[in-house]
Amino acid sequence: MAAADRRSARRRLTGSAFGASHPDIPFSERTVVRDPTPTPMPRRSVALNARAASALLPLLLLLPLVARGQEMASPTQIISISPISLVFGLIGAEYEHRLSTSSSWGVSGSVYRSDSFTYVATEAKWRYYPQEKALEGFSVGLTGGVTNVATRDVTPSESSSALSLGFALDYQWLLGPKKKFAVTLGTGARRLVGLSDKLTDVNLTLPTLRISIGRGF
Repeated sequence: MAAADRRSARRRLTGSAFGASHPDIPFSERTVVRDPTPTPMPRRSVALNARAASALLPLLLLLPLVARGQEMASPTQIISISPISLVFGLIGAEYEHRLSTSSSWGVSGSVYRSDSFTYVATEAKWRYYPQEKALEGFSVGLTGGVTNVATRDVTPSESSSALSLGFALDYQWLLGPKKKFAVTLGTGARRLVGLSDKLTDVNLTLPTLRISIGRGF
């Protein structure tokens, strides 16, 4: 009898060691009580996360700059000449620089020879690109500068300089994988202001024509 009591007591002690409320309940059905207090994150993990965040922050700040660099990958300036316009008696060259996403400024020089006069013009230009893609596509521009007019085949020769004001309508294509080759077609007009009265037969309103090729960079 004493031996049986000792075995029963030993079973009760063994069941208590496994967290059971009764020695006769199977182990798979016993309830395990867990501590509800959350386990704190080790200090080393917190330090690693803070270090990773500080390393990624500069990269995140650079993303807008990278996107802007991709946007500005197209040429920002173009130098062009008008060799085809030689057929019409016009020689011209132009430099154009992007001012913003929708506008540009530039300077140009041209020589035009008619039957009676030679026109040498130097102008500054401002262009607006309504599609907000400066240097490419359709543009409307304003021009202003100085034009010198000289007579031809007349002795003695007469010449005079005048201010010129005008407008320009152009369409420019940027070709090639890097959009470095420019082809431009354009037209417009300029008005001469302040020309000497000695040049009586000069047309004060001059049409302009632009057929040019150029290089962007």
